[in-house]
Amino acid sequence: MRYFVDGNNLGHFLFGKKSNEDIYNKTINFLLTRRISSDTTVVFDGFPTLTENEQGILKVHFSKNRKADKVIIEKISNGDVVVTNDIDLQIKCRLKRAKVLDICAFMSQIERKAADNEKPQKEDDIEGWLKKFSGKNEK
Repeated sequence: MRYFVDGNNLGHFLFGKKSNEDIYNKTINFLLTRRISSDTTVVFDGFPTLTENEQGILKVHFSKNRKADKVIIEKISNGDVVVTNDIDLQIKCRLKRAKVLDICAFMSQIERKAADNEKPQKEDDIEGWLKKFSGKNEK
């Protein structure tokens, strides 16, 4: 399941009115410090002020002369998940049979995943603690 995040929408929700470059950096850092899907793309309005990233857990795209909403609509397909509070974008995504998560639901989902993976179930779970700190965690 692929995730597409409306980057400016999430950034303004989390950090308020900031410069675009500040929103880009803070939103990317926020997502990279959470347990997000391994196939997540964040799409921002405008031109890149940083390098677009096509590798790793988070793909970063800029819409350049177009609206990020249009880029997201073109990229999604049946079963993809779009994260946005933008009602117009939500409607268009549903018409393409994509699932929609508003930002609060997305935040709840990624915070719950982080809490679930925080520590082994029991304090005496030595194997669990060894896995946790050996750097060989399974995802």
